[in-house]
Amino acid sequence: MSESLVEGLFRGAYVSFRLFYSDNAHDLVAIVFAPDLLAIGQRGLAIRCLTTGRVAGSITPYDTPSARAVAQYMPPGYCVVHAKLREFCDFTTDADRVMRPPVDLTFEVIDRFGAPIAPGLEAHWYAACTLAVPSAENIVRVAGGIGNNAFLMGGATSHARVQRLIETYVGRDAATLGAVLDWGVGCGRIARHFLERGQTNVHGADIDAVNIAWLNQTMGWSQATRVDFDPPMPYADASIDVAYSYSVFTHLAYDDQLKWLAELRRVLKPGGYAFMTVCGESGVYISKFRELKANPGFVREYLDRGFYDFAAQNVGVDAGREGYYRLIAHTRRFIRDVWSGYLDVHRILPCFMEQQDMVVLQRPLDAPA
Repeated sequence: MSESLVEGLFRGAYVSFRLFYSDNAHDLVAIVFAPDLLAIGQRGLAIRCLTTGRVAGSITPYDTPSARAVAQYMPPGYCVVHAKLREFCDFTTDADRVMRPPVDLTFEVIDRFGAPIAPGLEAHWYAACTLAVPSAENIVRVAGGIGNNAFLMGGATSHARVQRLIETYVGRDAATLGAVLDWGVGCGRIARHFLERGQTNVHGADIDAVNIAWLNQTMGWSQATRVDFDPPMPYADASIDVAYSYSVFTHLAYDDQLKWLAELRRVLKPGGYAFMTVCGESGVYISKFRELKANPGFVREYLDRGFYDFAAQNVGVDAGREGYYRLIAHTRRFIRDVWSGYLDVHRILPCFMEQQDMVVLQRPLDAPA
């Protein structure tokens, strides 16, 4: 198995923003993996706040806490850009330790010339936080033990990117659409930011009864619905303008995927869009690098199959059908060959949401449900 086959899995750039607390200060950290862009060197990388115009931070040594926190899974060649959050703006912290910026903030990683390393992979941090913040237990069910602030910042970042996708492909703001579906809503990581803006056209669906109950009872969102492990969902044919999901197809077995692709086709309006993430080749390289090096034969098996089921994930969301919730990887070829039997595949955007690729899909205008 050649080294180039493993390295050839990765495309694009991976940029992930994290919040850390160390030395009595809040830190903003950007994890960057962009071997093609950074082939000459990484000197001069910094973080720029597009809202305030301030630039701060630099490459941090690998032995710092923030670098060590990600070293366990990142491949060689990554770098960590580390800045103090107070260098960008002042902020307050409430009784629940939720940090509040004075205005909505947008961050990007730039090189020594001031050019962005990965346009489109900016991080967002919203000032508005009037809705209830989930408990740690609710957050763990969808995102692991990341804490309140990382949950809110990650959700804001995903919301901004979904909003941009809608504007780019549909040509309208999400607020002007008839119905938007957050498929796999969890505890509202992305949807809450639509609701914060007063949108009433957003619906949430999930198999996790615990988080749906939390959304209904604590957040007062009646349009969040618990759906069964199998279709159909309680939505009429051709009733949804846009559906989006973050890390749902990454947890569905082969046969279940096909059922849900058919269901998404049914509920989407003709011409309606679906924005769905998958763990593709780049994500496998980022998240499984050490396993790839230890077992290089896996790469050929994964590429030949195009669809790889690692194992069941025991996080509790599939109570009643344990083993339903799995860890899945796809290839671009599989998406093009199989998913196109249900919806038109327009684009696959590498590492659009963390290590997951975004697949841009559309129900053809003349497609039957």
